[in-house]
Amino acid sequence: MKWTIGTKIGGGFTLALVALLVIGFVSYRSTTGLIETAGQVTHTHQVLENLDQLLSLLKDAETGQRGYLITGEDRYLQPYTAALGQIDQTIKEIRNLTSDNPHQQQRIDKLEPLVAEKLAELKETIDVRKDPQKGFETAKQIVLTDKGKNTMDDIRKVVGDMEDEEC
Repeated sequence: MKWTIGTKIGGGFTLALVALLVIGFVSYRSTTGLIETAGQVTHTHQVLENLDQLLSLLKDAETGQRGYLITGEDRYLQPYTAALGQIDQTIKEIRNLTSDNPHQQQRIDKLEPLVAEKLAELKETIDVRKDPQKGFETAKQIVLTDKGKNTMDDIRKVVGDMEDEEC
């Protein structure tokens, strides 16, 4: 069969159009995948930042507690007080960000009582230090039980497991 010039031109345009459509489709799929991946990376960074923020707030609370236990000066409680106001919100944010991941939700269920236990231990030592009849020595004895250290180690372990899953 002989092709006329018009048929050849039409066939060439059809072939070019099909190639353009294939390239457009592949580009669209690639761009959609890239956008989705970028969203997942951003989400992962948000979770990791909030986990780091939680650890930082707990360290700030410990810093305030430690300064107060040593000095007995209320001004050293400022980092402790500031951290208390943000810890619950940070945990809620982590819970929201990981709501689609049941493993992470289970870890948060472990993390919340550990954080509450740590904050209770910090408050207990501060309250004991404030009591003129108990004072520094009694607070020191509570700290030396390593209950607070062990709880913080457990918190770090859970947070580390959460970070490992995010990465």
